[in-house]
Amino acid sequence: MTEARNPGSPRTGRRGTVTKPTRDVRRNDTRGPERRSTLTSMPVPESHDRYTALLASSGSSEAFVAGTTIFAEGDPGDRMFVVKSGRVALTANGRELTTLGTGDLLGEMAVIDREPRSATAVASSDCELVAIDKRRFWFLVQETPYFAELVMRVMVDRLRRQSS
Repeated sequence: MTEARNPGSPRTGRRGTVTKPTRDVRRNDTRGPERRSTLTSMPVPESHDRYTALLASSGSSEAFVAGTTIFAEGDPGDRMFVVKSGRVALTANGRELTTLGTGDLLGEMAVIDREPRSATAVASSDCELVAIDKRRFWFLVQETPYFAELVMRVMVDRLRRQSS
């Protein structure tokens, strides 16, 4: 029998045998194939799934038909989005950057720096997005450190991909 009271450290089980926990909850380390974000190449912790589900249910949803432009490069950016369902393609200067899926974020840069949109977002499939306006964005940053970390990871990953 395994113990998981102190994840990550070996435990002495019955009769002096050393056992390891089946799951390290501090690192969300589970056995089996590791899930990765469609937006970043980073592993997706369980808390990320719960958090994006909470975000997706806490704002106003907007539906977009495949082929619809969600926002265009150069537009003012007054809100960002969380993909609740479907797929969204991001392009800049006519070049495809990435395709986003459920739980991914888009439009965050314009909300942060108040500059015009740096990319165009088009619905690749019928999709539903949750809008997060500037006021709610800054509330989430102040009240939820994981939200700020999530946004920073998205931005860092995009910057790294552009640099390579």
